[in-house]
Amino acid sequence: MRWSNKRFGLVLAACALVTAGIGWRFVPALRWGGAAAVGATPPLGPLGGTLAVPRGGTILCAGDSLTYGAQRWGGTLPPIHGAGAQRVATPYPEALARALGGRVTVRNLGYPADTVTMGSKRWAAEPRADLVLLMYGTNDANPRGWRTAVPIETYRVTLAGLIRRYRAQGTQLLVLAPPPAGTAYAEAAIAPYRAAARAAAAAEGVAFADPASFLQDMPVPLQADGLHLRAEATARIGEGLARRISVR
Repeated sequence: MRWSNKRFGLVLAACALVTAGIGWRFVPALRWGGAAAVGATPPLGPLGGTLAVPRGGTILCAGDSLTYGAQRWGGTLPPIHGAGAQRVATPYPEALARALGGRVTVRNLGYPADTVTMGSKRWAAEPRADLVLLMYGTNDANPRGWRTAVPIETYRVTLAGLIRRYRAQGTQLLVLAPPPAGTAYAEAAIAPYRAAARAAAAAEGVAFADPASFLQDMPVPLQADGLHLRAEATARIGEGLARRISVR
């Protein structure tokens, strides 16, 4: 028992050294059931009004793992698009479809780890839709510090180009800011991309919404990794976005 206690103490000491080495800003704001968002700034203001979609029309939701609805541990829904990650019970596109009463087709074009450039290439062959929702920026920001972030101006220009591509097809656009994060490092990294997403939408004259506005009263919107959204949060986003859409 004495040796076991010593070994346990060594493990704790090693963990403390690792934490000190990487810094507390990489540690999620853990709460029971997941993590809290650490950002204290108010949600970005919306742009545009209600978006009309014909009954039987099509909505495409393009983005990264936050659109895909990735579940870091376990999962309820199976993978899609050949990705390996399981998914939460209510990814926001699926929640949006339910909130709109099944009167339109909502396609989830989320893919884990995608940047806006990767997404614009991945879904280039998709047929025309009545409305496209774009939520990129989290991976462009390099929220875990594992790789080089996409320069903010490159992100903004690429997102604006993607908006124009869809608009040339006669498609309505709703740009979403990347959601808030649960570590200080990720939140600081993502914040400029949230502002750039709104700036691109404003410059191109399309609608904009901040997912943070739908999560303000949720104490634990994130999974324990401090980055991916819990099912309750993705459902809130889908339901909130449904209030911006009129099916006629």
